[in-house]
Amino acid sequence: MKRHLTFRWCRTKKKRKRKDRDGGQSAEQTPLEGTLKTSVTTSDKPRSHTSEIFSFPGWVLATSIEDLRGPLYIITTYPDNPSCLTCNEITFRTSFRVITTTESTSPAAVLSVSEPNDVSQVFVSKPIPGSTTKICLTSAYQRYLSADKIGIPNCEREAIGPTEEWAVVAREDGFALQSAYDKFLAVGKDGTTARCDSEKVGSAEVFRIKCQAQFKSMPKRVKTDEELEAEMEENDLELEEIKKFHSHTLGKVVTSKEGLESLRRARKDGNLHEELLDRRSKLKSDKFCK
Repeated sequence: MKRHLTFRWCRTKKKRKRKDRDGGQSAEQTPLEGTLKTSVTTSDKPRSHTSEIFSFPGWVLATSIEDLRGPLYIITTYPDNPSCLTCNEITFRTSFRVITTTESTSPAAVLSVSEPNDVSQVFVSKPIPGSTTKICLTSAYQRYLSADKIGIPNCEREAIGPTEEWAVVAREDGFALQSAYDKFLAVGKDGTTARCDSEKVGSAEVFRIKCQAQFKSMPKRVKTDEELEAEMEENDLELEEIKKFHSHTLGKVVTSKEGLESLRRARKDGNLHEELLDRRSKLKSDKFCK
């Protein structure tokens, strides 16, 4: 059976207790795809049992910078065999380990089915505050990925600084990671050496990154005007209406002194805009309601 890496947020969920109605026969739970269920045996007497379910988050390819959150699996297909970025537990040096699978041999097939089987192959991504393209990468040993001026990447720092920030460059064929010295992370020609001294992005500097499916960002749906209007409070909606039709003579926004109860009542009755029009008509600064 294929072993999955587990994380702190992957906790075991328990079902609500219930009594067995099968008359004391043993029942074997059938595992579902992506879940692991424990087998439950019953005795001659009716008894209550609790079945536990453990969900494994799947690994999917990241398609945007917003997907690079949480645990990441960094893969490269250069030069020949696919390999993944790893961190040594003792020396904290980074290198690339060749991915070996028995199911397929082509790089594209290995890329689609490959998953990390050791904690040294997983790096946790965190966004840098104030930036939409910069992230920091933490190894499983609580050390940050960085690169020095010479171009040697390592995971020795225990605290984050400017050298631990990586700028992500999104491309059609993957992602490129740029260090604080404007050099790109790359794999050596031997397929195992990690270096960070490239000034341009090529095949050795492009990586395919896998993230967990639960952290993959979904495309945001643009809300309609009706939905935005329904989310707004009554006072904010009235203020927006006044700003839209207000005559800015003195540079001040004149609002109604009436309470908001009439607006709440009008929203329930379905005549909110009529009530707003009546309230604006009582204001001398609104020239569209006269």
